[in-house]
Amino acid sequence: PDKAGQGTAELIQKNGVAQLSVSATADRGGTGFEELWLINIDGQRMISLGVLPPDGRGSYPVPVISGGGLDGYTIVDISLEPLDGNAAHSRNSLLRGSLD
Repeated sequence: PDKAGQGTAELIQKNGVAQLSVSATADRGGTGFEELWLINIDGQRMISLGVLPPDGRGSYPVPVISGGGLDGYTIVDISLEPLDGNAAHSRNSLLRGSLD
């Protein structure tokens, strides 16, 4: 509730590879870097797609998930990550939305 921002995420096929195209602006409210995640609807399983550039725009290959398709990985999340060497999600989400 204390976050502000907006963005779009679109899942596209490019050269036979699924890619997530993202454009976002968010109030960072801290130091560190922004990381893009796909999160399963169970809220527990997460896949990091990479670091979001400072302009908030990027295109990321989506890894093949067992059974094909997204298999429940429909939540798109941008988190603020501290420079602490920990690869896990910081639990500080700046923006979050769902793919159709």
